[in-house]
Amino acid sequence: MGISIASLITVAIICYCIVKNNRYGINSIFRELLLFTVFVSIFISTGSFIQIGTVSIGYDTAVSSVLFLFAIVVLIANKQKTDKKLSILAFLLIICLVFGILLLLVNPFKGQIIHNISDWDGYVLGNVEKDNGVWVDFSETFLLLFAFIRMVVIFCAASKCFTKTDDFNVVLNKSIRISDIIILYGYAELVLKYIFNISLTEIFLFTFFGESETYVGTDRLIGFTKEASQYATSLFLLVILYVLKIQNDRINGLKNASRIYMRFILAMILLIFSTSFSAFYYLILICLLIIVTCLNSKWRFIVTGMILLAVVLLAFTMQSEIIGRLERTLTVICQLFNGGNVLPTSEGARLTSIFDSIFVFLKRPMFGVGLGTTDAHSTLVSMLANCGLSGFLLWLLFLIRLNFKGRRNTKWLIFIILLSMLYLGGIGYAAKVYYPFVIMLSAGLSANGKANSYRNGYVKQRESGIKRQISIV
Repeated sequence: MGISIASLITVAIICYCIVKNNRYGINSIFRELLLFTVFVSIFISTGSFIQIGTVSIGYDTAVSSVLFLFAIVVLIANKQKTDKKLSILAFLLIICLVFGILLLLVNPFKGQIIHNISDWDGYVLGNVEKDNGVWVDFSETFLLLFAFIRMVVIFCAASKCFTKTDDFNVVLNKSIRISDIIILYGYAELVLKYIFNISLTEIFLFTFFGESETYVGTDRLIGFTKEASQYATSLFLLVILYVLKIQNDRINGLKNASRIYMRFILAMILLIFSTSFSAFYYLILICLLIIVTCLNSKWRFIVTGMILLAVVLLAFTMQSEIIGRLERTLTVICQLFNGGNVLPTSEGARLTSIFDSIFVFLKRPMFGVGLGTTDAHSTLVSMLANCGLSGFLLWLLFLIRLNFKGRRNTKWLIFIILLSMLYLGGIGYAAKVYYPFVIMLSAGLSANGKANSYRNGYVKQRESGIKRQISIV
């Protein structure tokens, strides 16, 4: 059995969350564990929480499983009624996924298919061939099914634990403080890598995670062994938290936006230095996010201007690489439509996976080929191919159900997140990274009532200022 220092720290943090919030009730414990799960899922992608023989359990699976157990307790102990539409969607989604798995056993897909997302690189290189028909990997299928079950149970529990705006504000403020550690680590990695040629991540891997070396290029910022595009995704989700914090502060009359905007800009710089081509895609989504959330006009102009300037500078310094990538992307698209051999590049692998998975979906449009049987470099397309139109629509409705009850403008956040899943991710990646974040975000946006503690604090601050003015007069 293998266990690392990071595993012991994880257990200690879980115990601390439980003991610290025990006096406040099960809902408080759940909210704290959800926050911890979000940051583990977004920023840790290395090593094993525990390894017994050949069985390895990741940190995200371990932490979300603990959260799942507390979610069940919340649903049993909490007398508040669960959203009926949410419960119905959750039930139908699981039934649809199970039916797809049964259909896979009874009438498996007969066409050619790639099973694992990592095999697409080998396929375009000519090292991997498509399988004729679907073979059932029960371990992968049921792990993904369990991930979906965890999602719906935790989502339903979150709808009970975030009933007031104050509940979410407390969690949001804690997430901002935790993000400071993430940003600080990112800049430490940036300085040590580009100035002193020292890999901070490899030091952390060896000391805390028991890993001897990183498995991706050392010329990029990779955090806790996040591949460049994955690291960009993590920073993109962090930016969404900052936008939500800015919105909340505006609603509650707090004037500390400059600090959040500085965090926003610092995260953007790290996003650019990740040297991921997907960072450009995220920059476009962030500009869209700034527009639809109606941030303060002065800061909107400053932040948007800085983003556009960063894009121009990055485009100028990486001109040859960007032009090359765009040319390869257009070439691959033409090759796919003409039925020719695809360039053996990253663009070729990603676009081929999406293109082929769409054709798989068209052959089994209603219920798909079965959960966990194939995966593309797109969460949305992967859902269509695996679960069909019925499963995809139920999944989509489930994700946005709570968000429609969100405050004005902030409900656009979920659509920005869904757009980010168009060209990146996959079913497994979404289950590990996106779902805990979306659960916290949507549950928080659906919270009712005014932020009493925040607004009262602001009112008291105003009243004390008025009293001082009267005394002076």
